[in-house]
Amino acid sequence: MTSTPTDWNLCKHLARFDFTTSGSSTTVAVYPHDLDPASDESAPSTVPFFQATFSPVAYAPSFPMRMSVASLVGIDITIAHPPLPAGPQPELAGTTVWHAVVPALSAKRTRIGWFDRRQGDVRPDGVAENFWPGWRRWGMGVVMEDAVFGFDVGESWEPVKTAE
Repeated sequence: MTSTPTDWNLCKHLARFDFTTSGSSTTVAVYPHDLDPASDESAPSTVPFFQATFSPVAYAPSFPMRMSVASLVGIDITIAHPPLPAGPQPELAGTTVWHAVVPALSAKRTRIGWFDRRQGDVRPDGVAENFWPGWRRWGMGVVMEDAVFGFDVGESWEPVKTAE
């Protein structure tokens, strides 16, 4: 089954998102509904598969931002999605082609700050045990408030065949 631009090879699983604010920091935690492949996804996990806390840099002003300027400084923001296997639920349709799209993302108010991606215990080398092995606990980033996010028509291509 080939995919259409409406699914773009994005995984589709239920999840609960919790946002908590403490002072100037905001934490988001994502709880999946599908830890057990045999589950009916009727309840979220009690443990988040990802969480991060954003703390803005003190005294740094907010600023407008448009991601299209990334290309002016040599940053490619294309999002490419590989083919996905079909899953047991109807919304988990399998795909056979790659899809890529350049997102249109802008906000009138963007803040720079630090992300703490602590997921659990942190090893002595500073790497947090988490869903993305090898990620360091701390990272700099931005939060775009009331962002406008859109996609134009992307491109698709068949996977490269290898000799067996």
